Amino acid sequence: MNITIDEEWLDNNREEWGGWILREEGATYILETDVTAPRTAFALGADNITLDIQDKIITFGDEAEIRVPNFSFENWKRGWFDFSGNRYTKVETGCEYIKQECQVGDSAMTIPVVEPGKEYRIRSNKYFDLKAGHYYALAHWDIRRPAGTKLPKCSVRTQIGFLDPAKGPRRDKPGTTNYSIFLPEEDISGPVKFFITVPDDAEEAGFYRMDNVLLSYSRCHGITGRGSANHWNNPAPDLPVTSEYRRALYGFTLKSSKGSKIVQGGAGYGGCCINLRSSKQCNITGYVYMATHPRSVNDDMGKCIISKYAEDLTIEPTVRTNNRAIAITSRQAQVGYNHHGNTMLGNCNIGVNSIGGNQGAASIGLKKDNDGTLTVTGKGKVQTRFTNGFFLMINEGGPLSSTIVENVNVNNTQQAGQTKFGGRGIHWVGKPDASGVNIIRNCNIETQGLPLNQEYGASKDGYPLGGCYGIQVESSCKNLIIENNFVSVKGLSESAGYRLAGPKNYEKPLECTARNNTFEVLHDNPSQLGGLRAAVFKPGLIDGDKLPIQENNTFRFNDCLVNFGGNKGTIVFNNTKMEYINDGTTHESPYDIQWNGGGSVEFRNTDFLNQETKSWIMASGELNTRYMTSDVNVSYTEDCHLHFGSGVANTPVTIKDSQGNSHSYLTDNEGVISDKFTWFHVHAASGDARGKLGTTTYTNFNPFWIQPSGQPDVWWDLNQDNRNPLFNVETS
Repeated sequence: MNITIDEEWLDNNREEWGGWILREEGATYILETDVTAPRTAFALGADNITLDIQDKIITFGDEAEIRVPNFSFENWKRGWFDFSGNRYTKVETGCEYIKQECQVGDSAMTIPVVEPGKEYRIRSNKYFDLKAGHYYALAHWDIRRPAGTKLPKCSVRTQIGFLDPAKGPRRDKPGTTNYSIFLPEEDISGPVKFFITVPDDAEEAGFYRMDNVLLSYSRCHGITGRGSANHWNNPAPDLPVTSEYRRALYGFTLKSSKGSKIVQGGAGYGGCCINLRSSKQCNITGYVYMATHPRSVNDDMGKCIISKYAEDLTIEPTVRTNNRAIAITSRQAQVGYNHHGNTMLGNCNIGVNSIGGNQGAASIGLKKDNDGTLTVTGKGKVQTRFTNGFFLMINEGGPLSSTIVENVNVNNTQQAGQTKFGGRGIHWVGKPDASGVNIIRNCNIETQGLPLNQEYGASKDGYPLGGCYGIQVESSCKNLIIENNFVSVKGLSESAGYRLAGPKNYEKPLECTARNNTFEVLHDNPSQLGGLRAAVFKPGLIDGDKLPIQENNTFRFNDCLVNFGGNKGTIVFNNTKMEYINDGTTHESPYDIQWNGGGSVEFRNTDFLNQETKSWIMASGELNTRYMTSDVNVSYTEDCHLHFGSGVANTPVTIKDSQGNSHSYLTDNEGVISDKFTWFHVHAASGDARGKLGTTTYTNFNPFWIQPSGQPDVWWDLNQDNRNPLFNVETS
């Protein structure tokens, strides 16, 4: 059955909250006109519905914000009143976002001295009307003590009129946004109030700064289904509510054509373009563009697409998302991603097409006990502003599950007008008992770090802790294969192309294989790096004896080859191509030590693409590290077959390196010796006291002298192509 949604249908079927319920099971609804709703637009009250929006625009949450005058405190005289009697409150102008001084504009409300035992009370001059039975969100950004200080931390509580919140205020980390949820049992009217204190027994006065106050209906969606009050917070008449999470959207299909949009019309809290939470067998197809409002707040539900607990979900890679919100409630819960679905079930095929995003494009994965299949493809860019920000955040599912990320094209080096794009590439969280197919392949990741992270703004110049990563693998990853990818990391931040971060105490070691990849890490200005390194490879808490050999990779870099975060055993790279680009790095060593950690890496059968590469990786000099009493060892070896011929079969042979080390062999029946020879070795040691420079020393074991029994001594130089006419040397 086809049902046409036109102006007449909209007029006849509008619900009291201003949106519409699609009630006919199995029907195809065809949208013939643009739609604007003050809160939620479409709710689905039946299963197996198809909504074909063609090339039309759905605008939801068009009146979600209940306007707070002077929400950004650009002028203290307008809209706000200090009714505490303390009168220390003021507006501070010339504030900088990156210094944690404001979130929007360049002003903020500040209480420079919060004395112990006093309550500082700030309220709006405007009264706000809240209706019984509806959820409202009050969000605000604040800093409760300046970065780098040990002042007592302020406490904050909120009210609207004399109504206390049903939940909150809650806050995650610096740079994220506080929120309070209000659910009035009867209609009320009153101002927004903030109460700020420090503990009565505090030895010093506190400090408080606030900005960007937002009051709105919560959880207004473009398209949503049945579900619990957790994600249908503005109850609609006759819309079934159930605690059975899998009963949300069943068999729903969204179709679209070029030009179609689902957009948030006004600033709101926790609103999403399409709510696929707990859905089953749903499909999103076509060319629809989804976008949140720039002044909205992202929470667990607020983003373009939410698909937590969705089962057998398909989203085509032509579905475009743009999370424009500048505020999030939790960077740890990854709420700032365009698409959030890290606990999906069954067999899911997810296309990613990101136009922009404040934390990342997609944080997705299978539920940890679900043995399904997740396939991820797509393209796009983001502008990461928050910690834990990656283009893709991937979580493995159950032990038998398979997760395949392939043909993902990340272009974070673009600039559109004044907007720069950047952020980390792919983050993978594995499982220690995985046995399915888990792979990252055929991806193109070109990215850069951006100085937009407010949490670390003061201490890291706006870059997140650790800087920018191309591919990061974390936790007890068992059998991940990373192959045939191009990863390029640039910019002015600390960075790493390939980062491995294992579990604490090396429990359930991280095991993954990188093969046939190109990792390119080029700092924009290596001459001014200081203590931060742009590294190709960055291991931390890795057991090299358990890590599979990394094969056939290409490294291009202009600063650091390996940045050690502590590993045991020896990490092995075989058949690596290396190219150092001399852009004038100020460091004397191509190696670095972090986290008070040492370790060992072996490069076997390395192809140095130019003479500068060989000179740089053999460089001796000072090691500019902030850590102490940690050593690292990097060895370069060759797997060699020495062919003496049948005339020297079963013959003792002695080989001495240039350091006087002697090794004895016996040729086989063909007169062949096969072994691994250490070409040269680098040892780096941090200083024996914090802040003291360490040293990097280089030992060359080449050339070698060979003494076959009963034969003349010969020389063997690994640097020479024609090493010796008396025998042949083959590398493998």
